[in-house]
This record gives sequence, structure tokens and C-alpha cells, in this order.
Amino acid sequence: MSKTLYTNGTQHTPFPRGPLSVGCKDVCTEGEDAVLFRLFFPILGNKVPYEEQDPATWTDWYLGQPYSTGFAKFIITTQSYSMWILRALSPFLFLYGDWLTKSLKVPASWLGGGQPDADDAARGTPASAKMPVIVVSHGMAAHRSGFSTLATDLASHGFFVMVLEHRDGSSCASFHMSPSSSKTWMVYSGYERQSQLDHRVEEVFNAVAAARRLNEGTLVNELEPEHRLGDFKGALDLNNLVLMGHSYGGTTTLRALADPRNCFRVGVTLDPWMFPVRADPEALGRAVATPVLSVSSDDFNRGANLRAFRKLRDAHKAKESLFYTMKGTTHHHGNDAPWLAGRLGWWITSGNYTHSPEVINELQNNLILTFLDKYLDIEDRRLLAAVIPVYEQFIEENKDILMED
Repeated sequence: MSKTLYTNGTQHTPFPRGPLSVGCKDVCTEGEDAVLFRLFFPILGNKVPYEEQDPATWTDWYLGQPYSTGFAKFIITTQSYSMWILRALSPFLFLYGDWLTKSLKVPASWLGGGQPDADDAARGTPASAKMPVIVVSHGMAAHRSGFSTLATDLASHGFFVMVLEHRDGSSCASFHMSPSSSKTWMVYSGYERQSQLDHRVEEVFNAVAAARRLNEGTLVNELEPEHRLGDFKGALDLNNLVLMGHSYGGTTTLRALADPRNCFRVGVTLDPWMFPVRADPEALGRAVATPVLSVSSDDFNRGANLRAFRKLRDAHKAKESLFYTMKGTTHHHGNDAPWLAGRLGWWITSGNYTHSPEVINELQNNLILTFLDKYLDIEDRRLLAAVIPVYEQFIEENKDILMED
């Protein structure tokens, strides 16, 4: 079953574990290379315990009814039992999705509609070191809010996280901004063509270009064109870029790392979906020279997906790379699903637990943070230095869950 968390009567995703508070903001860039993403970033100031905070100041996980409608479409068209159960329930699925998530909060200060003031500017660590940048690519039928648990945890340790919302038809919903500042909506259309992966890779590099403009102080947010983003000027460490992805986003990560334009120091893949690159996984593995951490789930990384992934792994030559599978886990452990699905929703998405969701979440995040600490040239390591030994000890204590591939 899923794990529902409540504080002061408010349902929320897990609290970030790092020493810094977290801010959140949505950004949509302008022009032909426009991208839409949600930012999670550390903010300075005295950190008030989450239990003492007003949840009304936190970020809404819910993005709107089109997203629930798109996810219902995904469930109906992909589950094996959809022909008789889910098709009959289809008029109610999006209402159920709305009911599950409409009041869900993310424990990060929502700064949309404004900007960090001078005292709360996102300046990374207490030593004002620049923030390493992590670009995140989501999986099929996900969206920019679906990795809030991982993103807030990374941001609380000093990272600047950009969670993309892909607009190739694979997100449950998304939109484009018109010249009149209105939204033109698109709903999930599934995996239809190879060009979707190319589109996703372009959005990854467009996100990097947006990060560079943000660091220069020249980025315009189409969602709030009247508000400056100048408080992020000079705050990003663009020499320490990380690319991360789940499922289809894991495949997107591998393809982007193999691209001649690759500018990422390391990559992280969570349960990469190998179908879009099944034609020649060996060639893709050889083309990725960047160190990669891959963490897969027990139920997803099997059959044809596992065979293709092993071919990629065997062809990949970066000795720093690590490949793990977590026992007793499902594909949806890689995102926010355990914290929001509810019993019925978890059954619909084929969820199951051998280990508690808290342990799996902490183990996954600790693997990522220890990997980043080892292979990034972080300007000020004091934040991580204080916690990495604890995280390494947790990994050691739970090594029976990990299978090293």
C-alpha cells in the first residue's frame, strides 16, 4: 500500500532531509526553443522545522484538471485489464486523480507570482558557493511536479534542480504560451514515433541554455513576464551539470549523454525504458562516456527491457559508472506515486511493497547524493561532508536490498 503523510492536517510529500530550506517556482521560457520546467532550489535564512511551518505557504503538487485527464487516458490505454474495468471507470478516473492530489502539498516555499527577496536569494550554501545544476527528465504520463520528493531533497542539500515538463506528447498534459499569454493545452498522446525522443533531447539542451541565461540574468519567464529572475544571476555552477531521468526520462538521459553537445559531468538513470533505443543499445552504451549511476526497480528491469539494458551496460566503458537494481520495488517507486496514490490508485498503477516506501526513498536518494558528491567538483562541500558518512552507512545497512548489475 502507499504511504500517506499528514502534518497539521495537510497531506504532503516527504520532508527534504538536507540542512537548507527549499523554494519552488515554475518557469516557461520564450522563443522557438521554449521549455517549461519547475525549479527547486535552496534558500538561505533560519530553517524552521517543517512541523512548525504553515502548509499554506508550501507548493501545490496539483497542476490542474488537464493533467488528471491525461493520466487517466494513460492508465486506460496501457493497463492489461483496461478493456473491461478501466474503460467502464474512465469517466471517474480523472475525478479520482483530482480528489487524490488536489490538496497535496510539497514542503517547499512557493515563490511563484513573485521572486526571492534579497534575504532569501537562492545562493546555494551558507558560504555563498554556486549551486550545481540538475536537469530532470520525467517518464511517460508524468509532469514537472511528479518528482517533487527527490527534487526537494536534492535542493535541500545545495543543488539547483530543473524538472522539465516535456511537450512531445508523453507528459500527461502540458501547454504552450501564446503571444497573448494564454495557454494552449495538449493532453497525453503516448509513444507514437521515434522523433519524440529527439524532441525530448532537444528540450534537455534547451533547458541547459535556459540555465545559462538564468545565470546571466537575461532569462524571461513567460508565466510571469513582469517579474525578474535576477536573484539567480551568478548563482549557478554550470561547470557541474547533472542530467537525471526516470523511465522514458532515463532513455532521454542516455541519448543526451551520447550527443556531441553533451555538457553534463554525470548522469543518473532511474529505471530507464529501453524500448525507444532497442534497435542498437550497444551503440548507445559505447557513445556514453560520462559516468552514470543507474538504479532500477525489480519488477520493471526484466525481460526485453533487461536484455537491452545489459547490452548497453556491457558496451558502456566508463569505469566510474554504477548499476543497481533494488529488490522488491516497482517502477513507480522512482517518482512521487508512493506518497499520493492511495490504496486504489496504487492498485491501478500495479504498486506493491516488500520494503517500506521510506526505506526505498532514502536508499535511492542516498545512492544519488553519494554518487554526485564523489564525481562532481563541488565548490563548497561542507553541506554534503556533514551527511555523506551517514548516508553511506545507511546504504551499507540496507545493501541486502541492492543487486549490483
